[in-house]
Amino acid sequence: MTEGLQKKKKSLFNSGSLAKKTASAIGVLVVICMTVLVAASVGLSGNFLSNSINDEFIGLAEKNGKMVQSVVDVAAHTASNIQAYIEDAYKIQDQNGYTGETVMLSLVLVYFLNQMLLTQLRLIIQSM
Repeated sequence: MTEGLQKKKKSLFNSGSLAKKTASAIGVLVVICMTVLVAASVGLSGNFLSNSINDEFIGLAEKNGKMVQSVVDVAAHTASNIQAYIEDAYKIQDQNGYTGETVMLSLVLVYFLNQMLLTQLRLIIQSM
């Protein structure tokens, strides 16, 4: 039975004219070539888009990282200034003795510096 099908298939291809055979062969060849070209085009386009999106995200991440680092730097600088002031205030207090004014001035200055730091941080965050 399988021999009969194979003979029938061969006879269909062999019985056609040369033009039909040539057109069929060229058609199959064109379909195969187009399939290969489309697959290559899709692969290259996908790779290019993936790389460009990845580069865009890396650029955004670096920019955001620099902004966050600047906020942290401002906070660290202000904190070190507050710490230096408090240490100086305690040194003055140790030299001159305890007075309520020294403590009150220290608290007022720390509050003022804290508010200044918060204002700077808000401005930096809003500019992001």
